[in-house]
Amino acid sequence: MSRTGKLPLAVVLLMLFCTTAWGANVVAIKLSTTGMPPIMTAGIRNAAAGMLVALYIFMRKGTLFHRDKRFWHGVGLGGVFALNFLCLYLGTSLTDASRAVVLLYTQPLFVALSAHFLLRGDRLTPLKAVGLTLAFLGVAAVFMGRGAGSSGSLEGDLLMLSTAVVWALNTVYAKWALTEYDLAPRNALLYQLVFSAPLLLGAGWLLEGDRAWDLTASVVSAVGFQIVVVAAISYLVWFELIERHPASVLSSFLLLTPPLGVLAGWAVLGEHVDLFLALGLGLILGGLSLVSRTPPPGGSGSPLSPSVPQHGPPVRGLEMLVGELEPRSEG
Repeated sequence: MSRTGKLPLAVVLLMLFCTTAWGANVVAIKLSTTGMPPIMTAGIRNAAAGMLVALYIFMRKGTLFHRDKRFWHGVGLGGVFALNFLCLYLGTSLTDASRAVVLLYTQPLFVALSAHFLLRGDRLTPLKAVGLTLAFLGVAAVFMGRGAGSSGSLEGDLLMLSTAVVWALNTVYAKWALTEYDLAPRNALLYQLVFSAPLLLGAGWLLEGDRAWDLTASVVSAVGFQIVVVAAISYLVWFELIERHPASVLSSFLLLTPPLGVLAGWAVLGEHVDLFLALGLGLILGGLSLVSRTPPPGGSGSPLSPSVPQHGPPVRGLEMLVGELEPRSEG
């Protein structure tokens, strides 16, 4: 950070790279599932990404797997993560990528609701309640937009909303494990990838074993993008930036992810952006901006940090993550 409190240009460009990658991720999933079974694709993605993250932790001389309760909580996180990605890949294959990314990034709303009941010191405020109301009106607008010019199905939209709910529960669970058991975020990410991969691959083999594969150049490139650009490079860039710069400043970039995803769906897939989708996106972004407000000093409640980036970091409350991501012994 400069003395004026502004981010250097290089950091701004890196954050724009990350948010663009996270927005385009759903488009890449949509492309990959046109030639590969959705569940099997998710399993391959997580297995390959897990190896890259393990290599990164090894190069940083960190602990890969613990021998205490953190390991078993990692197994639990991996199970929830598998369900998360099963819904994500199936849902994306059944609806427009632009609709999928908007519904996916309602996740912070469900984090706010679940944290209110499950985490100490993270209660809903009147302002956040207004934000939730606006955002859920936006969700209703997105659902109303199915029809002419859209290939979105009710099943796909519901699966994407389910993805946001499961992602929120996984975030709350991971937050609890991070604080109660001193589980480093890098290890939480590794556990989720490694333990979800065999579950997804097994489910894909059982449910999609007879489905034909069509490995075109666009399909292979889309899978490679998910593994290398999203799951490896953007996550590692995020970890490095969050260790060096205030999370409260970096978090302002994250609201760019849904509109960038909609833009990618239009530019790459030629998807139609109707009035209902545009209205829903605006209401959801407005609601998220209120839900993500950090309480003033001395105010009640503390922001909930995201566990690890999965589809891209959640929008709300990153300040506590700074302490959790500070360099430390990961033994």
